[in-house]
This record gives sequence, C-alpha cells and structure tokens, in this order.
Amino acid sequence: MRRILAIPMVLAVAVLLLAGTVAGCGSSKSQFPAKDITLIIPWAAGGGSTTESQILADGAKKYLDNKSIILEFKPGGGGSIGHAEGSRAPADGHTMLLAQTGPLLLQPRLRLGAAAYDINSFKFIAQTSVRPFVLLAKGDSKWNSLEDIVEDARQRPGEITVAYTGIGSGSELPIMQLMEAAGIKLKLVPFTGGADVRANIIGGHVDLGVHGLAGLIQYFQSGDLKPIALFNEERVPQIPDVRTAKEQGYDVTMPLMEVLLVPKATPDATVEKLRAKFDEIMKDPDYIAAMKKAGAFPTLLVGDEARKNWEAYDQQVKAMVDKLGIEAFTKPE
Repeated sequence: MRRILAIPMVLAVAVLLLAGTVAGCGSSKSQFPAKDITLIIPWAAGGGSTTESQILADGAKKYLDNKSIILEFKPGGGGSIGHAEGSRAPADGHTMLLAQTGPLLLQPRLRLGAAAYDINSFKFIAQTSVRPFVLLAKGDSKWNSLEDIVEDARQRPGEITVAYTGIGSGSELPIMQLMEAAGIKLKLVPFTGGADVRANIIGGHVDLGVHGLAGLIQYFQSGDLKPIALFNEERVPQIPDVRTAKEQGYDVTMPLMEVLLVPKATPDATVEKLRAKFDEIMKDPDYIAAMKKAGAFPTLLVGDEARKNWEAYDQQVKAMVDKLGIEAFTKPE
C-alpha cells in the first residue's frame, strides 16, 4: 500500500517542481533589463558627453532593478565610428547609443563613412539634453569678443586656428555658420573629443575651440579658458555674463543635442520598456539638478516626440549643407 501511495506523491512533487520552473522562466523573460546596459559614447573619454552620460548612469541605478549602465567609448571619424557600431549592435535593448546631431544628421548628408547609417537606422528612446556650444579661447587670450576675432581674421584669413571634434561633427556646424555670417576664413583643426579640444586650447596649440557647455564651468572658474560667445538663442544661467553670438551681431545658434537610440530591429515591446525606464530616470529631480549644474539642459522628449524634433532639426542641417555645399564641410581648411 505504501508503494502505491508513493507514486501519486512523487507525481505531485514533480508537478509542483515543474510549475515552479515554468513560473521562474516566465518571470525571467518579463524582467528588463536582464543584464547591464552598454551605452556607446562615440567620442574619447573626458568630454562633455562623458559628463552627461556619467550623470545618466549614476541616476539610472535606482530604476534599473540593480543593473547598471556601462559606458563604452568608441571615438573616431568625428563620431561616425561609434554611430555605425550603434546601428549594428545586438537588437535586444541592452546596447544603446548616445547619438549627437553632427554624426547622426550631418555626416550622412556629407556621405561620410559610405553612408553606413542615417536617422532611419535607429529607433528613438529619449532625447537627453540640449547643450549650447561655446566659442573658447585660452584664459589669457587677447580676444574678448567675436568682433575682436572677426577683425583679426579679416587681416589674416585662414591663419586663426579653431579646434573642433572633426569633419561632420556637431561642433562643425556653428563654425561654418560663423564663417559664413562674418565673411571670414578660419583654419579648422580636428580632434577626437572635447577633452583634446580643451587641452590644446589651454596648451596654446590652437587659438580657439568650439565645445558644448557641459564640463566647462570649472575651466572658466580657474581662468584656464575664456568663453568668447555662446552659440545659443539666449544667455544661460551658468555663465550669465557671456553674450550670445546673436547679441554680438552674428546669428549663430546651432545647438548640440543628444539622444538615446537603439538599432531599428529592436522589438517594439523592448523599445517601450526602455522608453518607460528612461522617462522615469530623466524626470528624477536629482538627475535634472546634476545635469543643469554640469551645463547641460535636460529636455526630455520620449519616442516619437524625440524623433519629430530631430527630423525638424535634420531639415535645418539639410538647408545649411545645400547652401554651403558639401566641400565646405569636408574640406574646411
């Protein structure tokens, strides 16, 4: 009798164990992210994107179910190497790209990198910020205004050097706008990231540089760098005494925008989970405060709202390329 009773008991235990296994599998599948998220940064470490992405990674910790954002730096090609890699990343939501205006919008129009990607190669998660570009000089520079630089450049065209982050990068846009608006010629010197731009201005190897505001405040406070003009519609509270280029007579307002993207093959369900997560992260008051302190302006636009904003900006970039011609960007010296 005991042996006959034992069979149903064994079956019951087996059923319970199987049910637990199936339930466990179901909960594992529904959990997202299932592992750490890799965020591709298409620049060398140490620039404004490093500052912004580290703030994002720190702010995400309490929203990602004990998972982290791991920063992976992929510099080169004015940001195109990292953007191309982001477009080819596994489409599972665990690899994202921090994209910028220049590599995402300008470079495909310049046919750089054999047009390996464009805005349609990705799905939009969330726009993280808008950062105004700043025209910089060494702290002890003789120049104090755009007019000083413009007058000097007219006397010696093509001799004043300007550091930027490469052909087709976002920082090339305001330089091209300024040269066109002022009728001057500057010599552009490319670097792989903002850290190199800063170092070469401070070291006296170049005369000027263009850099997003994030990460610059400490250099203004130390006197190592001097802000000459803000390429923005209006002044900003971090450097309230610095005049915009518009105030100084030159309508140059091309901003630096950044957005989180995933490859277009990423399933819609995964994309929606990512959008919901980053919507939470970027509404956190501590995250917003840290971004503003660093000189970035959080502008949360999620999903289709972000895409529409970038598509509109893409038309501005197109108009500029159509007006100046591709060679103006690809052969700026």
